[in-house]
Amino acid sequence: MNISLPYNPTHTPEWLEKYFKKNYYKRPYNRFHWWRSYVEKKKPLSHRAHLRDRILNGDFDFGPYKFEAEVVEHKLNDKYVKYFNDQGRFVEEASLDRARRKRLLEDYEADEKRKLDELAKSFSVLIGLSKQEILDELADYSDTLVEFYYHITEKYPRKNGIAYL
Repeated sequence: MNISLPYNPTHTPEWLEKYFKKNYYKRPYNRFHWWRSYVEKKKPLSHRAHLRDRILNGDFDFGPYKFEAEVVEHKLNDKYVKYFNDQGRFVEEASLDRARRKRLLEDYEADEKRKLDELAKSFSVLIGLSKQEILDELADYSDTLVEFYYHITEKYPRKNGIAYL
């Protein structure tokens, strides 16, 4: 019997486990953020730190929420297969995981928006361009964020001749 699974995560459970083990600590239970399971190993730098240092530190890298949601999707698929013949039981068993997945995806969207806004604001302060001009430049660029930093600082040199670092 071939079962069509309800979720289609991008990464395998093994890849996700290896990724989290390398980059994150397992978070102790927190009743206010019960749906989150991991916390980053590297602490983000202060917003006062230089933009290049923050980029190199990984402050604007992809957050864990999307990958945590994929872990939950694998769990939901396993429960779907286990309770395939009893859909009422599946709904009952999967309700907490579905709520967790929903909250993780909401956190992912909010985190990505916050990081993009902070990145555009930092670039606009550094370069002197508007936030929209920075976002337009970023949309046209397909390399890494570090390469984008060097690209934008070469394209828009400072008027007073002081180097960006």
